[in-house]
Amino acid sequence: MQQVAQVERQLTALEGGQSVPVAAAKAPALKAAKLAAGKAGQRRKMKPEVIALLKSAGTVGLTVTEIAQRMGLDVNRVFTWFYATGSKNKAIKKVGNAQYRWVA
Repeated sequence: MQQVAQVERQLTALEGGQSVPVAAAKAPALKAAKLAAGKAGQRRKMKPEVIALLKSAGTVGLTVTEIAQRMGLDVNRVFTWFYATGSKNKAIKKVGNAQYRWVA
C-alpha cells in the first residue's frame, strides 16, 4: 500500500509539472574509452614482436600456433592479427596452412 501511495504521489507531481526526484545513476567514468585505448595499444605492441619472430624464423616461417606459444597469447588473437593487420604488410607472406614468413 505504501508503494502504491508513493507512485500516486509521483504521478500527481508529474501532472502538476513538478519534477520527481529519481535516484542518481552512477555513470561509468570514462571506463569504455580507457578500455578501447588499451586494446588498441595491445594490438600495436604485437606488430614488432610478430615481425621479429618471423624474421628470426627465416625462409621456413612459423605457424600461428608457434607464434602464439612464443608470445604467450591465445591462438585466435594471433589469427585475428594476421587477418586484420598482418594482411596489410606486404613483407609477410603466407607459405602454408596458417604458416607465415618474412620476405624482405
